[in-house]
Amino acid sequence: MANLEAEKGSLLRPIPELKRESTITARSSYRRDLLLVICAVAVTSFFHWFSPSKLIESRPSREAQKAFSFDNIKPSRTLEFHDCHDGFKCARLEVPLDWNATDPTEGTQVALAIIKKPARVPVTDPRYGGAILLNPGGPGGSGVNLVYSNADRIQKVVDAEEDVLVDPNSASQYFDIMSWDPRGVNNTTPRFSCFPDDLTRQRWEVESDILGFNFRDPEIFHDVWTRERTRGKGCADIDGPGAFNRVNGNEHLGLYTSTASVVQDIVEIIERHGEWRENEAKRILSKSCSDSRKVPIPESLAWKKGEEQLLYWGFSYLILGQYFATLQPHRVGKLALDGVVDVQNYADVKWTENLNDITKLTEQFTVYCAEAGPEHCALGDQSPKDILANMERLFKDLEAKPLPAYTKEGGPRVITSSNVKLDVFNAWYKPSQAFKSTASTLLDLMNGNISSFASQKDANRKLSCPLPHTPLGGDTWSNSLSFACNDGPDLTGETLEEFQRYVNIMNKQSDWFGNRWSLIRLPCLGYKSPAKWRYPGPFGAKTANPILFASQQYDPVTPLQNAVGAVDLFPGSGYVVSLGGLGHCTLAMPSLCTAKTIRHYFQTGEVPGAGGAQCPTEGNPFIEIDAASYDVGDAKLLEALEGLTSFWE
Repeated sequence: MANLEAEKGSLLRPIPELKRESTITARSSYRRDLLLVICAVAVTSFFHWFSPSKLIESRPSREAQKAFSFDNIKPSRTLEFHDCHDGFKCARLEVPLDWNATDPTEGTQVALAIIKKPARVPVTDPRYGGAILLNPGGPGGSGVNLVYSNADRIQKVVDAEEDVLVDPNSASQYFDIMSWDPRGVNNTTPRFSCFPDDLTRQRWEVESDILGFNFRDPEIFHDVWTRERTRGKGCADIDGPGAFNRVNGNEHLGLYTSTASVVQDIVEIIERHGEWRENEAKRILSKSCSDSRKVPIPESLAWKKGEEQLLYWGFSYLILGQYFATLQPHRVGKLALDGVVDVQNYADVKWTENLNDITKLTEQFTVYCAEAGPEHCALGDQSPKDILANMERLFKDLEAKPLPAYTKEGGPRVITSSNVKLDVFNAWYKPSQAFKSTASTLLDLMNGNISSFASQKDANRKLSCPLPHTPLGGDTWSNSLSFACNDGPDLTGETLEEFQRYVNIMNKQSDWFGNRWSLIRLPCLGYKSPAKWRYPGPFGAKTANPILFASQQYDPVTPLQNAVGAVDLFPGSGYVVSLGGLGHCTLAMPSLCTAKTIRHYFQTGEVPGAGGAQCPTEGNPFIEIDAASYDVGDAKLLEALEGLTSFWE
């Protein structure tokens, strides 16, 4: 671990103060005046009839929520929404497995699981802003899970601050929050997996946890090398372990799980949502007119066949947003990309431009802890340098001599340096949620108390079979592997010696976490199932509308430099950075300024000018924020942001 560059209070590298200029784009066409349509008087009366409770679609009973399953929805080529869970709408959209087939509608089809939290206004309200599509990253993360868990909070960030009943003629916008499980993922069928069942997968995860990633031990290095390449090979082998991924008679599902295919899936989603929007407008407006056949649809609500644009907020797996903007630049409406990956580096399966700021983040952990003091941080009576030195000593001691532990939850086990490093690595994603508990855990371990850490690990790992697929669960290990390997070139010829050199490169970026990060790429050295539709680059385009990139100042795996570089790939775009922000994506630590910049973007389409927008974060992640010190509007937004800090739970 590198030495501190300076003592407490001086580690935040200053970014020059810059003016916030704006690139202004046209306001959304959804605001057009509906008084131009026939039956306008009746329609206007219909708007005023709504109360807040009626603006939210009817909520099913808890019994109905528990009984819901995507498997009970018949897939269709149009978006046919059904009540699901608690105030949500769900659908299964049928798309071709092979978009490049002579007739894509023939052969195996994919049923995309889609979930939507309806906007607080109907589509016929001039303030209806459309559907913002979310993606949680991964690659291979469940969008259904994301919306199910966080839609209300996301809505509070992107929607106008003013109450929906204040001024029905305002320029404010209110959005549907929608997402989907990408092909092969979770509720979408067919599902991709490297394991025959969930229990087998969980067993593999336990074995990996025990083995760890202490590559200074040659036996562990060779075991991990063999295991991970075998996992990759098995995933791609339809004549062996991967036979359950067989599609189209004798083809592998992995041939069709690529980001290029997902981009085309998104195109189909937004096209079909445009079709749904028009039909929904007809349904609502026909209630106010005697002859539904003569109900005109405002141009803003009409389905723009072949020209629908994407509203999108993506996290972490931002190569998807950059692939979309490159391959479909004319369809870029509003794209907020939060936690930015070097897209060409990803497409080349290098993963070498991710850990650039993780050492600075670690240093900031010690600075925030020392500033908070022992009242709020268990290590707070130590200086930043001493905290780092003691963490380094702990890792080396555990590396040399793992410690035995016994818990009532899991029985006997051994605590290794890999166990603790992985716990710290995961905490770096979510400072507001995990810094305080991580400091306490580290102090316990430094004092020789390993029982609490062991109990915590055992409590978090309870084997169960099968895991539910709705709305949570899913084999993210396999999903991430299939996309990451399919999007890149064939690496199966890479030798152990070449991989060792790669590990050395990663360890130069981070001595603590380089080994762990190298495991992302390793299965691809055994995975030989190249995607039928792979886009290798180059990336970048002049998009129809500007993109907003967002980043923490110190993100553990998507450094700020990637957001700044992405702006150059997509001229006219801008970025916002949360100064002092730590963790993965800007949701990891609350920043009212960053959230308002994102809200402003979705409301107006405007992005910060050259140099980006610099936004402070709210307080210290070790100390609870005093909401009483904020005005009512900011307090409500802050409440949503604090809830979103659990994004990575």
